[in-house]
Amino acid sequence: IFMVNQEFPFTNRGTAAEDKQFTFRIPPEKVSMFTEMGIDIVTMANNHILDFGPEGITIFSNQNLFHDDSIQGYQQDLEQAKEPVILEVKGKKIGFLGLSRVYMAASWAAGAGHPGVFSTYDPTLPLQEIRALRSQCDYLVVYVHWGIERNTEPEDYQRNMGRQYIDAGADLVVGKNFAAGMSGGIAYILDENNDFYKNLNKGMVTYEPVSGKYEVQELKELLTEHVMATNSPKGKEVLEHFSEYLPKFKRIVPNDYRKMMNLIVQMEEKGLSSEQAQMEAFYAVSAN
Repeated sequence: IFMVNQEFPFTNRGTAAEDKQFTFRIPPEKVSMFTEMGIDIVTMANNHILDFGPEGITIFSNQNLFHDDSIQGYQQDLEQAKEPVILEVKGKKIGFLGLSRVYMAASWAAGAGHPGVFSTYDPTLPLQEIRALRSQCDYLVVYVHWGIERNTEPEDYQRNMGRQYIDAGADLVVGKNFAAGMSGGIAYILDENNDFYKNLNKGMVTYEPVSGKYEVQELKELLTEHVMATNSPKGKEVLEHFSEYLPKFKRIVPNDYRKMMNLIVQMEEKGLSSEQAQMEAFYAVSAN
């Protein structure tokens, strides 16, 4: 399944949002590139889709390219914006829900009778939708637009909300707003069926058992934080039987992230400060 975050409107209409440093749009005739790329789902839950106002939105179904139910996170009112997309692949139903916690004004949030994004500044309604959606699909993906640009560590609210989404029923939370790049970080996956590798893009990431002393300690600390923050029954079970569950965990490392970490070490050894090393490493990896 090919999902993209459309962080611009296809339009030549509307007026650029005031007091906004960057506003984006692409001519409507370019919309065909999405079908040429083979995209299955488009999420508009972000802080640029209304750069040129509601009148600056071209709905794909009007272009005979996408059905309304393939568009996620932005619609003509709240009821439409919170509707999920559910696709069936190899007999499995996979649900997608798009949310945004980054936008320019309260008017950007979808509401009764007016268009906008499905807001998660208050997670109450998104959590309700996740719980309701859980029984409708085999796997549930929550995409959320959040965070602070160029920050390399998530904010506390991101960690807390991510845990809430997962405990409500999400299998995967995809968070975006490290706008300087999406090299990502290290993830620990509980692969109870030993089949996660089947759905892994091995050209972009490597996966390995959690075996090093530091990695085992970090995993246990993350699990402990998760249980303390959420009171998760599954998390408690894993901690109580940690030695039994440990072989089922996989450590997922994006290849670009590994390159960047190695470069940071090399540059720090040359005398650069930690911050300078991080920026130089990022630019080096991005250039490639």
